[in-house]
Amino acid sequence: MDVTAQIAAMIAARAGFLHSVEFYVVATVIAAAVIILCTRPSGTKPVQTRFARAILRPDTGAAAADPSLEITVRDDGAVILVRHGLGQVRAGTAVALAVTIKGFDLTIKERVTARVPTSSASPEFSENPEHPEVPGSSDPSENMEAVFVLDFLAPEWYHIQYLNEHDGRFAAFTLHVRPGIHTTRPFKQ
Repeated sequence: MDVTAQIAAMIAARAGFLHSVEFYVVATVIAAAVIILCTRPSGTKPVQTRFARAILRPDTGAAAADPSLEITVRDDGAVILVRHGLGQVRAGTAVALAVTIKGFDLTIKERVTARVPTSSASPEFSENPEHPEVPGSSDPSENMEAVFVLDFLAPEWYHIQYLNEHDGRFAAFTLHVRPGIHTTRPFKQ
């Protein structure tokens, strides 16, 4: 009986600890540590930069006069960006994008590079196989558009910032990459 009384006394002493201030302080610290570990963001993936080259064509859309960005997601998940209002583009001009991917944040920088003349006395341009002739660009008054295909995005929500380096315009929007999405965003200055 002595042993049973000793065990009952130890249980009673420990039960008193459950009602002490020290117990609640320790329990609160442990709960805070568990919450911090559960809500901590997972490790971020490395930043990737991808490049896309445009297909130039005459801009015949209704938005031809105003610079804007038309976004369409195809059935295969590829994102088609159509840059309207590019302006008068000389034959041999290249338009390219540098797409920086950091998680679900995309920064897209547009760069327009004109073909360099072979000499200052000659109006002809050098032959460069990297910059083929732009169809329909012989008319200097014709407004052009650039079409880009981004086939490397997963079906997720993306925060996109599109920067136009040559005239300082930009567009910022959220895009859910899923088939059938079609939207137009104007550029802001």
